[in-house]
Amino acid sequence: MTTATTMDGKESERIKDFSEDIMIEESTEGEDNEGDEVEQSTKKVTVTRLSRSSTEPVRVKRLSLITSEDLKTPTVAIPTVAVAAGSLAVWASVLYYGAYKKKVSALVTFPVMTAACFASFTPVHDGTHSSIAKGVHKKTINNVVGYLAGVPLIIP
Repeated sequence: MTTATTMDGKESERIKDFSEDIMIEESTEGEDNEGDEVEQSTKKVTVTRLSRSSTEPVRVKRLSLITSEDLKTPTVAIPTVAVAAGSLAVWASVLYYGAYKKKVSALVTFPVMTAACFASFTPVHDGTHSSIAKGVHKKTINNVVGYLAGVPLIIP
């Protein structure tokens, strides 16, 4: 069903000319045979005339719901893997040079290791929810990255 609403609130089924500012709304909803709601698609088209002159351009703005096709995700979340590797590398190097070799002061070691532990929580959390990787090796990649990032937090 298509309706048009003019700025003064009048509704009409057809739009004959664009001499007034109007808004067109189209919506469709679907249900499968069992009564469960399936993918709903709503499209709104707003047409606004910038001025009353017929030579001026018309601005058209389209809004629609995002479908699953629009939300393509990569096979592996590279930023999450990079955060896991970086936080583990910083934590291990500060542990080695600060605690074991005693080449770095405890006033530097403690805050840096705390920041590395804080950063490693995100990969552990994403690995727990299996959101680091998808596909054939989903379980392996999520577990390896999650467990390695959990070492600074003493989670595994």
